[in-house]
Amino acid sequence: MIAANAAGGGPRLDLVAIGDPVLDVVVHASQLPAWDDKQLGRAARLFAGGTEANAACAASRLGLRTALFGTLGDGPDADFLHQELLRFGVVDAHLRRVPGAASAMAVILVSDPGERAIVYTPAPRGEDRLAELQALLARTRCVYTVPYDIPAFERLAAAAHQVGTQVVVDIERAVAAPPDAMPALCRHSDLMFFNEAGFRCATGEAPTPERAAALIARTLAHTLVVTLGAQGALAVDRRGNAAVQRAYGTAVVDTTGAGDSFNGAFLAAHLRGHDLSTSLAQGCAAASLCVATLGARPGLPDAAQVAEVLRRGGPVLSKGPSGSVL
Repeated sequence: MIAANAAGGGPRLDLVAIGDPVLDVVVHASQLPAWDDKQLGRAARLFAGGTEANAACAASRLGLRTALFGTLGDGPDADFLHQELLRFGVVDAHLRRVPGAASAMAVILVSDPGERAIVYTPAPRGEDRLAELQALLARTRCVYTVPYDIPAFERLAAAAHQVGTQVVVDIERAVAAPPDAMPALCRHSDLMFFNEAGFRCATGEAPTPERAAALIARTLAHTLVVTLGAQGALAVDRRGNAAVQRAYGTAVVDTTGAGDSFNGAFLAAHLRGHDLSTSLAQGCAAASLCVATLGARPGLPDAAQVAEVLRRGGPVLSKGPSGSVL
């Protein structure tokens, strides 16, 4: 296990995810309804979810010691979400409940090809927990967040860097879109994950290794990763290394949680010192298993399952500091 950078009370952690557990209501639907209309759905099911919570579960399944810092409501839904985190081995000491409130919820409509549309309602905000978070950061190797609130992100990053903790961000289109977002993210992030839409929003261009290298040069990050859906993923670092990984073929049932699974698996390899190619391969292998089941977490793999995907083989194209992608 990887030790944290600084001393503090409690066990050392590899990854702390900042975010709330979410109750996912998943419904298959061949067509989305218009306003004042309805469509026939099927296979409605309840799952535990939440972007940051899913990534913490994915990394935990692959051997990292992870925790979730977030808020739950009250009642049976909160009990279910709490127990699901424990089932995946995520440390729960920093979950707080708001009595009488509902937990965060997402209604996820999944199409026949496995794409999805989501309506999300957040959890209520509890009391200010900055002192608790600062103490937690002091015994954590990295903190992971989806930084919708840029002022809150800047405070988090300052507190993390003060104690030598890396800041890892997941940047989708809604995160990158506000005018003040990218300058702040570039100044304060150590490792940046983008999905394809987030990269296009941030740069105005389609992601390529060359464009990713140009972007990382404008940041203080040491590593930048872009997921490309069915095309796989790419990554670059500040030393001039780059790698491209094609996706592992699978029958897609539901893409919910694919990016979270990829990010958690990439971090599990990266934090153990593996190179970009190995980390990308592990991320894509984990994502291929995640999308083969309904819901974000039922397909999250353990190390043996990832190893089996990698054993079956898949192309990894990489280059060194002065090479070119083959």
